[in-house]
Amino acid sequence: MLAKRLEMQEIQLAYLASRASIQLTALFNLINQKSTTLSIAVAEDTRTLASASKEDSSVMRTVAAVTVIFLPGTFVAALFAMPFFQWKIGDGDMVSEYFWIYWAVAIPLTLATVATWLLWTRRQARAQRTRRSEAIEGLYMGLEGKGKG
Repeated sequence: MLAKRLEMQEIQLAYLASRASIQLTALFNLINQKSTTLSIAVAEDTRTLASASKEDSSVMRTVAAVTVIFLPGTFVAALFAMPFFQWKIGDGDMVSEYFWIYWAVAIPLTLATVATWLLWTRRQARAQRTRRSEAIEGLYMGLEGKGKG
């Protein structure tokens, strides 16, 4: 009878160990499910932030473009307004006969500034794409290296 009772205790102990293992697995799966849900939420928030950042970048690019277009003309106008230029206007004239000099200086200066800005931004974008592709390639190479080991 004692042997029978000991056998029953062993069976019950094995059953409880099995049940604890099943509950531990269920708990682990629930924690992983919650972690995955949180990761998805973080990814969605990151995507929203990236989109907003891209819109801000677009607005800043527009502000920079407007500045690049108007700044050279403003500089030339301020330069010509200095007192060391003697712009004499004849009687009845509203505009000096030398007004064409403003356009002759401002337009090429504006075109040169815009061209320089465009070249610089394109070079920066190309460098950024190269860095990004190298980083992605390095990531893939690292993953392949871990898979072989």
